[in-house]
Amino acid sequence: MNIKRIFKTLGEDTRLRILLILRCRRLCVSEMQHVLDLPQAAISKALMRLRAQKLVFAIRRGVNISYALAENDETEFLKSILKNISELPLKKLPDVFKKDQERLTTLTIKLRAPVPEGTEFLGNTKRIVKPVPQKTAETAPHFVGLPTNLL
Repeated sequence: MNIKRIFKTLGEDTRLRILLILRCRRLCVSEMQHVLDLPQAAISKALMRLRAQKLVFAIRRGVNISYALAENDETEFLKSILKNISELPLKKLPDVFKKDQERLTTLTIKLRAPVPEGTEFLGNTKRIVKPVPQKTAETAPHFVGLPTNLL
């Protein structure tokens, strides 16, 4: 494990911001653009460096590529650092991190994407999601003459 390299990586704002949001969930570059409010080129350059250091990995699904934190010894150490940063009170964090957290929360709610159990966003704020109600015979609109098992 190269601790010096990890701290050097965290020393650059864009990479730190990417790692903090990837701690919460997988994201594609366009979602990162929305959350970080940065140009695609800056995000891609930072991701290239993070991938080269094996701190993040790409997940391809058809034409879509999303990124997540890698699972290795160095990222376990990195995750503990990111967890400590995220547990700081919001008022002690720079404004840019607060805005990232707000945009990530908004994006996550908008996409209604599930968040793994126990995931915390920056500043210990948690997302509350109401489950999407499933249609049943009782909640579906009733059509005269149709059996309820077809709804």
